[in-house]
Amino acid sequence: MVARKGLPYALIAPATVVILGVLGWPLLDLLYLSTQHYGLRELFQHQGQFVGLQNFANILADPQFKYVVEVTLIFTAANIVLSMTLATIIALLMERVSSFVRVLLGAGLVFVWATPVIPAIDLWQWMFDYEFGVINWLLTRIGAGNYIHHNWFEN
Repeated sequence: MVARKGLPYALIAPATVVILGVLGWPLLDLLYLSTQHYGLRELFQHQGQFVGLQNFANILADPQFKYVVEVTLIFTAANIVLSMTLATIIALLMERVSSFVRVLLGAGLVFVWATPVIPAIDLWQWMFDYEFGVINWLLTRIGAGNYIHHNWFEN
């Protein structure tokens, strides 16, 4: 009976080692690199200069740091509130529709969720392309203005 008590730990040990390796090593490497100064030359030579906690002191002393943290917190809070509100509204609406519509909406939502990020970015860039973009064509076609060769990604 004593051998059975250690069996669960023995079975989970390989997975624990892999997880610690996959997550722990990059974290330790990140902490090490955060104490280095890497300019362009050092980056190519892979030889950073040790500066200790000076990088953290520089960030905390930067006048833009407070603003960036505030914007990040506002964005995060707005994202959470809007996501949860929208998800709740969709769930409540899906409860009231027929099972066929529920299946269609569910499939559509899963499709949107499962779409990989890189192809989605490529599609958006293609849609807003200044020369061949479907958005420019559509806006011009419906009479919203002349959007031929309008570059959406330009300041």
